[in-house]
This record gives sequence, C-alpha cells and structure tokens, in this order.
Amino acid sequence: MIGDVTIYANYLPYAGYSATDEPSVVNETYESSGGETTGPAYDVADNKRTTLLTIDTNAQTTNPIIDFDLTTNMVDVDFAIIDNHNFNTAGVKVGIAESLASIDMTAYEASGPGVTTAASTVTASQVITPVDGISLILLSTATTGNDWKVGIEENGANYTANVTIGEIILGKKFAFSYTPDTPEEISTFDGVTNTVSRGGQKSSFKSYGVRKAWKLSWPILLEADKTSLQTIYEDITEGSHRPFYIDLGEESTPKLYYVRFMDNSLRIRKLTAQAYEVSFMIESEI
Repeated sequence: MIGDVTIYANYLPYAGYSATDEPSVVNETYESSGGETTGPAYDVADNKRTTLLTIDTNAQTTNPIIDFDLTTNMVDVDFAIIDNHNFNTAGVKVGIAESLASIDMTAYEASGPGVTTAASTVTASQVITPVDGISLILLSTATTGNDWKVGIEENGANYTANVTIGEIILGKKFAFSYTPDTPEEISTFDGVTNTVSRGGQKSSFKSYGVRKAWKLSWPILLEADKTSLQTIYEDITEGSHRPFYIDLGEESTPKLYYVRFMDNSLRIRKLTAQAYEVSFMIESEI
C-alpha cells in the first residue's frame, strides 16, 4: 500500500561543478570504470548506479575523501544517498561534511533499491553500515554550502577490501503533504522484443526483465506542494533527464526506488487560486 511519498532528488548538478575536476578523491588512489586513475571520479555522479568507482583501500590505513567543490551553494541540504556500495565488506564507516564540519545524522540501509531499509548505527557522526547496498543518510541539521565531502574511514583495523561506490547524491528531500489518491502500479516488460515470421510464428528476445512504473495522482494539492514539485521537475531533474530516488511510503522505514519521470507525464490543473489537481508517472531504472 502506497502511503506518504517523499522525493530524494540530486541537487549537485543544479548547484553546478566542473565536470573536468569534480568530484575528486583525496588521500588515496582510485580507478574509474573506464580505467582512468586520474581526473574526476565521474562514476559516482553519472546517474548510473551500476558503474563503479573503485578506491584503493584494501589493507590500507589512509582515509579517503570524495570531494564535491560546487560552483554555487546548495541550500538546506538534509540528506545524502550512497548507492551500490560495499561498505560492509570493506569494513567502512562513513560521514558527511560541509567545509570539513561534520554533521550529526540518522541513517537507513538496504541491500539495494526496492528493498525495505533498516536503521543503521551512527557513532560520532559516522554511519556503520550493516550491509552492502544503499545508504540513506538524513542530516540532523539542514546545511547550506558549496564544499561537500563524503569521508570514508576504516571501522576498526585496516580496510578488508577496496571500497566501491556506484552513485552519490545530496539534496533537499520533498515530502508531499498528502497521500496520493488511488495510485496505479504498472509492470512493464519493455526489454522484451517479439517478432513474427511470415508464417505467423513468434520469437522473443529479452534484454532485461520487468521495469516497474507508477502513476501517482493527487485530487488536490496546495500551492507550496505544487511549487516544490515543479522545481524538482523543471530545475533539478529537468523532466526525465536525471533519475532520482523516491520512497512511496509503503513501509515504516524508507523503501527507495531509483526512477525517472516519464516523458511529459506531469499534469497540473488549477482548481482554485491556491489548489491544484496533480498527477505524474515514474518508471524504475534498471
């Protein structure tokens, strides 16, 4: 059952940074998915959770930092998501800082998107992850700044493996004030291609399996919610250009899906001076 919906969109591209330099890895060597060992650590900021940055931490004692030096401030940042990581296997604890000032937090972990999270242990502003997978870090204080760092430290003795990370996002979460009305869940198999021979025989090729989609509708939203949603759609994700994470409120702890808005699916109809009927469709990323 879908409940209270919260969007976790990536504000890093909106704030802006030099793609030829950022994000950077400090204090340790690394390798990007394309084999590069210098230059930007693009894998954690390419909107592809399956491409991995590998940091040379195995049996090391140095503590690497993934650094985002932004062109402008990100305002009121209250969450970070680190996806497709191996922090538990590598023996890692992780923290979020702005200009080297650590921030208190709570955190939730799951083995991946679409899996219900469980609360993590947080000690001295550092998260100790119980599983490899996805981490949702909620900052206790909404923070504004342009120098954001993900600090990685060994949890005890030396690291037990190279650290790998698929994606890092930071931003300001948006929770709708009301639960959507009669949400519609759609399962699509658009990775399946069927062909028909001249004799009428069908053959099928599957490149991937099911891709979930949802239509979410609100018969009424007030101006503040409508404006926040429009900002995310028009400025942060730029329609379907960038994916984002969403919690559909199905469980008592977050259950994050990695999705995009479906093309041209946002519909807003004005009801009164301050009230709107709103709907949109989202589709999960493979």
